[in-house]
Amino acid sequence: MEALIGWDFKEQKQGFFGIFGEVFGWSDTTKEQGRKMLHSHILLFIALFDRLVSMLWSNSDQNW
Repeated sequence: MEALIGWDFKEQKQGFFGIFGEVFGWSDTTKEQGRKMLHSHILLFIALFDRLVSMLWSNSDQNW
């Protein structure tokens, strides 16, 4: 999480913007698959998420 979103574990906040921009908080859980392989589910609280989704799915060439 330090590399992906810039999370500072000492301060319990984002130290720098990672690949998702500004993140207010996050949570994860690790679970086991049928073959005994572990994998993680991560929940991110991203600032301006609605704008991000609109930009990703837009056909417009307009700069946001």
